[in-house]
Parts: sequence; structure tokens; C-alpha cells
Amino acid sequence: MAHVDQRELPVDLRIKGFSNIVDVFKGVIHRHLSSLYDSAQEILFDDTSRMVFFSDCHRGDRSRNDAFAVNEPLFVQALTHYLNLGFTYFEVGDGDELWQNPHLSEVVRSHKPIFNLLHRFDARSRLHLILGNHDVAANKQTNTDKDGMAVKDGLVLRHRRTNQKLFVLHGHQADFKSDVLSPVSRAFVRHVWRRVQQWPVTRWVQDVIPGAEFGGIERRLMAWMRTHDPALICGHTHRSVMAKPGELPYFNTGSWLEPGVATGLEIQEGMIQLVRWVANPITHEVRRELVTTPRRLQLFA
Repeated sequence: MAHVDQRELPVDLRIKGFSNIVDVFKGVIHRHLSSLYDSAQEILFDDTSRMVFFSDCHRGDRSRNDAFAVNEPLFVQALTHYLNLGFTYFEVGDGDELWQNPHLSEVVRSHKPIFNLLHRFDARSRLHLILGNHDVAANKQTNTDKDGMAVKDGLVLRHRRTNQKLFVLHGHQADFKSDVLSPVSRAFVRHVWRRVQQWPVTRWVQDVIPGAEFGGIERRLMAWMRTHDPALICGHTHRSVMAKPGELPYFNTGSWLEPGVATGLEIQEGMIQLVRWVANPITHEVRRELVTTPRRLQLFA
């Protein structure tokens, strides 16, 4: 068969060919998300349940590349607050940075107070760890536990009375470079990005397009949501999102990578809200702030 130079094809045919590739990729994402949703463990909750969702801590080895280290005292205070108040803790992926640090044991040793708290939640059956792309080390295809605590690809929360469902997953499944190309991306992060991180400008690659309401990852997740029932709680993009009534019920926890500031989602008394934890850099005083007014979950059914 004769070789066809793509430059010789009419523009409309070249666009059509690219669109076909995009459609195939979207189809792969759709099937993958549907498979995760159909096979996810279901957890019942009701209006007496208290749940908190954080993600994207990226706990490292306390080297210069460990962006989480400065926020560890803030995280300890936040998690202790939720432990004492009877919350169940959901870590929605990328709790640890195993693309840069090949051994989880190094991360556990570097952040022992965090893992002690996680084990306390786990001992009370109030801990759920979701797998993120950075939670998988280079020598593994997946990861089913962390320091003896179970890790899941995703979970479905179902309200006992209303049957409303919330699908909890990290969200990298809608990101081609972080899912399909994860071995390549992991090698880049480990051998190139960890050095670039030490430069004055460290955010030269972004998933979220400046000025756009949502980035491509979020739009692909929402496209899947239009054909399924559950609300979606995820992380991965590092950008917190709180849906409004009448919109697609897409919620994002944000991250723990900005020094002295972190966001998360809380569910209690049948309400969902976005919260911010802030540490004063001078007095080290910690406070919890409401970012959004609490909204009843049934408004998103």
C-alpha cells in the first residue's frame, strides 16, 4: 500500500482523522470509568454519617522535593479534629508521592505522625484509601495496601433512605498521560521533574487552561457523568470544585500542596460543603473555614 503523506490530505480529512482518535480515547475513558463504577465496593451512609474527603497530599521523603512537608503540622491538626469528632476519613488518591520516591517505607518513616493517625482511623473502621496514579511505584502495576491499610480503585457511597449514590475515585482515569502513559510520565517525574521542581518556576505544565471554566480532565469526567446517575467526588486536578444545584454534581477536593492552605469536602447531616484549613505562618494558629455554604445532598440527586 502506498504511503500517504498526511500533509497532502485535505484539511477536513486530517481533522476527521484526529477526531476519530479523540473519539477512541473518549470511548476508552468511558468504558474504564463504567467498569470501575460497576465493580466498586458499596458503602451505606445516612444523615447521621460524618465524612471528610482530602486528596493529593503527595507525601514524600522530607527532601526539598517534598511539597507536603511544610503542611504536615496542619494536616495532623485537621485529621485529629476529624478523628475526635467521629468522622470517617476518605483519602481520594495521591496521598503519597511514589513516582519520585520508589519505596513507601521511606514515606512512612518520614511522616510517621500521619500514618499513626491513619492507623487510628483504620482501627475504628473509619478509613478509606483511594488509589491515585502517584500511589503506584515504578515496580508495581497497582497497589492494594499502604502500610497494611487497604487501598481501593474507587468506592460507591449509597444513602440508606434515598439510594442516592456518590462515586469516589481519584480522577486520573480521565487523564491520558497519567493513566495510559503512566510509566512514561512516572519516569519523567522521577528523573526530570523532581529536578525542575527546584527551579524558581515550578508550574510550567498545567492541566487547567487559564481562563477556562474547566480543564480537559474535568470535561471528560463530566461527559461520563451525563450518562450515569451518581454524583462524583474526586481529586487529581488539584483544583477544588463545589457543584451548585442544577449543575452536574461534580465535586473536587483540591490539594494539600499550597503552603499553609488546604481544601477538602465534608459531608454531615445530609449536607456537603467545601472547607479550607489555614495555618498562620507567624503564630502557627490553625483554623478551619467554610469556603461554601452547606448544601443538601438531595439537591444533586
